[in-house]
Amino acid sequence: MPWEFARDCKELRVRIEGQLIINALRHRIAEAKADMGLIYLPEDTVALEIAKGRLILVLEEWCDVFPGYYLYYPSRR
Repeated sequence: MPWEFARDCKELRVRIEGQLIINALRHRIAEAKADMGLIYLPEDTVALEIAKGRLILVLEEWCDVFPGYYLYYPSRR
């Protein structure tokens, strides 16, 4: 799954080939804090870590504004 970036109405998709793939959010954050690489997450999921200086934002100029989460459910319950 590629990472998607946007800037000045230009989109860029980058396929990341890494040796470490982690699905669990807390493990991703822990590895990034241990300088094991970059993580690509919505900023609100790591806001506390950023505020405390444990993580920093990179490529901010390429990050699109996140419109928020959506919840979908069937119309018939």
